[in-house]
Amino acid sequence: MMLLLAMFSTATVETILLYALKYRGWKILEYFFLLNLLSNLIVNIVYSNTWNMLPHYILVPLLEISVVLFEAFLLGLKVGYDKKLWGAVFLTNLGSFLLGVLLFGL
Repeated sequence: MMLLLAMFSTATVETILLYALKYRGWKILEYFFLLNLLSNLIVNIVYSNTWNMLPHYILVPLLEISVVLFEAFLLGLKVGYDKKLWGAVFLTNLGSFLLGVLLFGL
């Protein structure tokens, strides 16, 4: 249950941040919300199966970088690829990561 709450919280925070970064179309925001749910699910599955294989300080950044690349690539299919897209996806993920660290720690 906690996993679902974390998934929806992350997707909500990142979608709100994307909106604040001037991505306004409902279809784009809905798509990004669903992308976030999917990427969060994938990361949680990978993390739960690899947490004991790599040190935390290596695994977490690798997963976060993978998420940014995954989300930027798939969002770019909808909105096109430019610096704004990469910056927005990076900032949304950074924002939700920092909020998660503040609320739950590493």
